[in-house]
Amino acid sequence: MAEIRSELGYFDRQPVICLAPKVERTSNKGKRFLIGMNQLYEYSEDHNATFEQHMRRVSQAVLERFDLGEPTIKKMAEIAAVIQSRIDDLLKMPPLAPEKKAVASAIVKIDGQPFHHEISEDTNAGYIQYNSG
Repeated sequence: MAEIRSELGYFDRQPVICLAPKVERTSNKGKRFLIGMNQLYEYSEDHNATFEQHMRRVSQAVLERFDLGEPTIKKMAEIAAVIQSRIDDLLKMPPLAPEKKAVASAIVKIDGQPFHHEISEDTNAGYIQYNSG
């Protein structure tokens, strides 16, 4: 049984797979490992010539990040399976539309006709959990 769990979410408004330890301990509390849409080619045997080495590196990094002990073939295979099982779901997720936050507002009159204009900034940072249902 894999020692990690996965969920889908958004980071900086882009779809991601979020890996987390199944059991949080003091050493791994709040730690996450994100895989973004723009990284998916690295997780494909068809598109990445160094796929096996990449999966080995990622699995070892996940084990280390979550303090899950020494890497074993079984643990690494389970992590790879968790990642692979979420790729199709990630591909179906659309990016989120940018959020706008009004920072200034003005009414301008041109030939006596008022026009309202807002100046806004994007507020797109951070991780947002995705609920598919």
